[in-house]
Amino acid sequence: MLCLVRNELDQALRAGSYALAAGYALFLVYNSYAVYNMDRVKLTCLYTASGTETSKGTSLGAAARNCICDFMAVVKADAYGHGDAVICTALHKMGIRWFAVSNLEEALSVRQYCPDSEIFILGYTPPELAPELTKHHIIQGVMSTEYAQELAAHAGSEPVRCHIKLDTGMGRIGFRSADPQACVEELLPLFALPQLKIEGLYTHFAVADCPNDAENTAYTDEQERRILAVYDLLAENGHQLQHLHFMNSAATVYRPNPRCTLARVGI
Repeated sequence: MLCLVRNELDQALRAGSYALAAGYALFLVYNSYAVYNMDRVKLTCLYTASGTETSKGTSLGAAARNCICDFMAVVKADAYGHGDAVICTALHKMGIRWFAVSNLEEALSVRQYCPDSEIFILGYTPPELAPELTKHHIIQGVMSTEYAQELAAHAGSEPVRCHIKLDTGMGRIGFRSADPQACVEELLPLFALPQLKIEGLYTHFAVADCPNDAENTAYTDEQERRILAVYDLLAENGHQLQHLHFMNSAATVYRPNPRCTLARVGI
């Protein structure tokens, strides 16, 4: 039936009958569904993690590449449309205990299925909702000094757990890090905010999915150099952070780094 409708849709588009084509398109939208194999989902996770071994020594990979870190499953946008209830429950049963999402609403949804897991928000949470972050034990990404101050000002008696986001070359959000020393000088005052508990440092690689391109590899090398320099300088200033993560899906497969404590793996 759906094949017939798709054929009619193609014919309507070729004939320029756009109103009719829109009707066929709506029919397909409301009468389509996705089928996915959870065994394949699990195998994909295991394959992607083949270069990593969890800090607890569980079976998410081998230490052949000398990369020991925890698998952070990126499940934003309802697990990329697959349904966070199904995906997160399955991953939790596999032993995965780190999850990343875009916002607080997604975090609270994942919390239902992963009550004992760490949940990290990559995007923005309104500062006035800081008490919700602490209530549900959710970690927030911090992208600027102003945002850090606002979070701290709205936190209750319990400090907000957070990781600092560096912009090492993606050009979106985060503290600029082209000059690591200047970046650290900007970050140090954040550690004096009593209502922030800074636990990690992270960034996002822009072109790590192009391992055979020399220019892109050099660009990723520079991004990696910047975040490692900032991390080490913070340690020299008395702030040895628990977590360091810059391996996205592509970097986890193509360039695992033993200094990472978390591998952020998504679509």
